[in-house]
Parts: sequence; structure tokens; C-alpha cells
Amino acid sequence: FGGQVAALIGAGVDALVSETNIDLAEAVLAVEEARRSGDIAVLASMTFQGADMGYRTVMGNTPEQAAGALLGAGADAIGVNCGFGGRDALEVVKRIRAAHPGAVIMAKPNAGLPSYTGVYPTGPDEFAREGLALRDAGASVLGGCCGPTPAHINALARAVGR
Repeated sequence: FGGQVAALIGAGVDALVSETNIDLAEAVLAVEEARRSGDIAVLASMTFQGADMGYRTVMGNTPEQAAGALLGAGADAIGVNCGFGGRDALEVVKRIRAAHPGAVIMAKPNAGLPSYTGVYPTGPDEFAREGLALRDAGASVLGGCCGPTPAHINALARAVGR
């Protein structure tokens, strides 16, 4: 990660975001390298499997374990992205908030799970409602991963007053 971090910092980025991580050990390495490389905001998020898998990474880590390890590595914000839609992301945010009350939490869900034709089922208004629920549960960094369009992000921004 050293070369990537150095290039990004050299280019003048405002923050480093490591997202869609499935391997906690790798995510921790990315955060540690970013932290060593400069005084810059570092955000890290994991992708979790849904309720039927107990909200775990594919490597078996819980949201509480992932958040603790990422915060311990020096992340300024931790959270969830990709994998599923806002309702499942909400459960992950609630668990992170309960385990780490003072953490800055990021949530960037998909616009639901796509169909086999690639269509995402969550429209902009529903995406914005889910974003409000994520904010109310403790996420202060909000966005979208797979499926949200500019209309989704604009609806979310309007809903949260930004």
C-alpha cells in the first residue's frame, strides 16, 4: 500500500478511503500504512454478508471486531459499504455504534441487490429514507456504492439538508 498512499498524498488528496474490504488483516495494513505516511484523514469500511450470514465479512469477522481493529490501526472513520442495501447496512451501523459509541461511522450502501439484468431496486427516494435512518443510527459519513445514481445522491443530500 505504500506506493499507492505516497502517490495519493503527493497528488494532494484531502483524505484516504479504503473501502469494500473483505479481509480485515489487509484493511488494517492499509490503514496502518496510510497513518504512517502522513497527517491525513483515513477512512476504512468493510463489506459484510447479510443477515442470513450474521453480518460477517467473508473471512468471518463481525462488525464489532472489524470496527475495533480498524480504529486500533488508526482509522479516523470506520464503517460499511457495498454488499447490500440500506436496511442491512443499518444493522451493521447499529452494531458498530453500540460497540464503539465515540466512533465516526461511514455508511455507503448499494441501492439494494441488483437483479440478474443489473437493475438495482432501490429508487432515489427510498435510498434517501434509508440514508436518514443510517444517520439517525449514528453514521455521519453517508454515500453510496454500487447502484446509486446522481439522482440517488442528490436525494440523500436533500434529505440530510446538505
